Amino acid sequence: KPGGAVIRIINGELVSASSDQKVRDLKGHYLLNLRGSSPLHLTIRSSRPSTLKSDPTVLQVKLPGGSFGVAIEDLLTQPRVYLPEFGLSVARDPAPVSLEDYKSKVAAQKTVLQQVREMPDQTMPQALARTHHDAQREGPVLLSLACDNLKFVLERDGTLRFPSTTNLGGDWFADASEIRPKFGTGKSALLRRELEGGWLPIPVMTVEDNGVVYQQRTFVAPADGPSADPARIGRTSLCVTEFTITNTRPTASEASLSLSWLLNIRTRKPVSFENTALAIFPLGESCLKTLLVFDQSGPLQLRLEKGLTSLTGQLQPGAQATFAVLLSNGDIEPGAAAMLSGYRQKVQRYWETMLEPAAQIDTPDPLLNNLIRSSQVRCLIAARNEADGQRIAPWIAAVSYGPLESEAHSVIRGMDYLGHSEFARRGLDYFIYRYNTNGFLTTGYTTFGTAWHLWTLGEHYQLNRDTDWLRRAAPELMRAGDWILRQTEKTKDGTGLTGRQNAEFAAPTRADKHPPEYGLMPPGVLADWNAFAYHYAMNAYYYAALCELAAVLPDLRKENSACLAKARRFGQAAEDLRRNILAAYRWTQSQAPVLPLRDGTWIPHYPSQVHSPGKLADFFPGQDAGRSWCYDVELGAHQLVPTGVFGPFDPEVNRMLNHMEDVQFLHDGWFDYPATMNEKDWFNLGGFSKVQPYYTRNCEIYALRDEIKPFLRSYFNTLAAMLNPEVLTFWEHFNHSGAWDKTHETGYFLHQTRTMLVTERGRELWLAPLVTSNWFGNGMVLSVSNAPTRFGKVSYQIRSHVAEDCIEAMVIPPQRQAPDWVVLRLRHPAGKPIRVVQVNGKKHHSFDARSELVRLKPSTKCFELQVRY
Repeated sequence: KPGGAVIRIINGELVSASSDQKVRDLKGHYLLNLRGSSPLHLTIRSSRPSTLKSDPTVLQVKLPGGSFGVAIEDLLTQPRVYLPEFGLSVARDPAPVSLEDYKSKVAAQKTVLQQVREMPDQTMPQALARTHHDAQREGPVLLSLACDNLKFVLERDGTLRFPSTTNLGGDWFADASEIRPKFGTGKSALLRRELEGGWLPIPVMTVEDNGVVYQQRTFVAPADGPSADPARIGRTSLCVTEFTITNTRPTASEASLSLSWLLNIRTRKPVSFENTALAIFPLGESCLKTLLVFDQSGPLQLRLEKGLTSLTGQLQPGAQATFAVLLSNGDIEPGAAAMLSGYRQKVQRYWETMLEPAAQIDTPDPLLNNLIRSSQVRCLIAARNEADGQRIAPWIAAVSYGPLESEAHSVIRGMDYLGHSEFARRGLDYFIYRYNTNGFLTTGYTTFGTAWHLWTLGEHYQLNRDTDWLRRAAPELMRAGDWILRQTEKTKDGTGLTGRQNAEFAAPTRADKHPPEYGLMPPGVLADWNAFAYHYAMNAYYYAALCELAAVLPDLRKENSACLAKARRFGQAAEDLRRNILAAYRWTQSQAPVLPLRDGTWIPHYPSQVHSPGKLADFFPGQDAGRSWCYDVELGAHQLVPTGVFGPFDPEVNRMLNHMEDVQFLHDGWFDYPATMNEKDWFNLGGFSKVQPYYTRNCEIYALRDEIKPFLRSYFNTLAAMLNPEVLTFWEHFNHSGAWDKTHETGYFLHQTRTMLVTERGRELWLAPLVTSNWFGNGMVLSVSNAPTRFGKVSYQIRSHVAEDCIEAMVIPPQRQAPDWVVLRLRHPAGKPIRVVQVNGKKHHSFDARSELVRLKPSTKCFELQVRY
């Protein structure tokens, strides 16, 4: 392209150049100023071995549209490095293929994203059939009441673990008590495991052994009396594990069930029953009391020994026997044995009550409906409480890690956007209570948790507008904001880079006197990898945090003028930080080698650390258990988009999404998903990152860009890869590795689901914006009610009559604050365009037939729509 260019050679020696311009040698850095479109021929000697990937020989190119590097190694192994967006092509001489032939080849090829946009919507059944691996069915499940500190762990083989002492802290699991069942001969594998009602936290396990079917049902129910607040925290609970034994043979069969009891799994100390069969008794040194429930008139005989309970005998055809164990941290009612079915009903009523204030979602997919409900339950069960329930500790997994200052905010955010505002507020209070004297928040895990916390807190306030709570929290929030400002000042003291060679390649907004890290947060840690660095993702989160403080504090200006002044200061600091992030980003990008896409084009690298101009796996091979490369993906530069540093339609975003889909998402996975398999089935095995996919916010970016098909593919593929479909929990990693029942991932799933169904775009409220057209088949109904938004709560229902070329909808708009527009998307499953719209019986003209959108000017009235195709 016209406009000229400058080339600098790094880690190499210029031997000769055919150029009309004078070659300048600046301390070993050769600068060539180019004009015109005629080819430039260079002869270069590399001064670095090709095995040293962290320090390659690079041509740094500065063009009017951007600055980036071209690695000599790529020119030796690839036919051509071609960047049509920037008007540059580089090849070894003689070139393996002419430029014209190469351009023709590129024109016939497509990136993964281009192909996804042309394919049918991904579906949940297809993702479960092709993306899901059965290894993810492994793993225990956690049981308790909501946010309760008494937890029970049920293993997949039926083993039940629970606290052995009154110490109910985070480490109780290491010294837990245990009841381990043996069904019949013990040689049969578990046939199936499922949740009662499809979503209730009542796992039901079934085993068949020699024609005898053994079923175990386990749940935790409230054991205290009713009150005006059934959702209160700290209720007395009762854990019940029931066993049902049924002979399915036409002849009599021997049946046996044995339970081995350990008071402490670490010391292997058995429980002594002391001839207290069928009575309520304390479980040794445990904080729990126990009741055995047994039908003495039945065909099986009960025997008690030290550490062992067994039932044996012969069952006639079709005969059934039952046995149950009840565990409670309070007094067990004498009539509890006769109330087992009543307790199961009590559990269902309890959890329906807990979910009642939240958004109610019914899609045409029953499994997804159950998963949405169960995911809310999982977050409530994993959480603990302190200060008599005033504060909630949002654990990021069932029994692992605790409430980390970073990942816990995925849990808070996901629950908040589904309508659990009280859970979110108490969870945020848990962390506000833990600010140190300087206003910094950490549990010792990361240095960017403060930012994630403030970003989530700002979103919470804008969803709920709880001014009284904000007033109480404001002094602490301003203290945290001031801490951020003090940190960014620390990186403004360096004398920085000097020399004309640096000025030539400095980003347009970077003054020569400043180092690239100028004005950024000091080096910090993002996650497990204890690498202190200038991470772009961390700085982007701090930018989002300052923006949220600037947005919410003005609501207190009438009573506290200092809040308005602070808000202005934080807003200006946010803009300064964004400007410094972008300047540093361009500086790093200018030195990093470009990256290839599947269609034969190349793009500038999108760096994740300021001082690492290239792939992190090349700079830090083997670090963080061999997954340093994932910090270019999960916590890489794409995180600058949902935080607002990059706009969703910035050309840089399109480039990074293409490379993530073409390369990073098809990478060898951690524990599973080898690259060879991913390449063969790129549609079903791509679209998600390959270490900890729910960290990656590509779904959010597709939503911001209104990219329906890429969103749905990533949404369903990630879900299928991480889901345990037996108990509807999520794994941290693939192949049942990492933490089980990982609520950090669950929180992301909930937020993505809400985005699919309801989302704000500036001053507009969008309904069903990313819903699959497969949910608009004839007779199908999609219903969302009581969904929180920044404008208030919204409800809608869509009913399809596409056999008659019609879709009907009802919308109850939010009343707290009117959006500029309510935008409803109705996707005909056959792709037919909208022809006529009626709203409340009158012809409506504000619709877009091509994008399948109906725009409504909000009012206090309900909208009744009839859309014809």
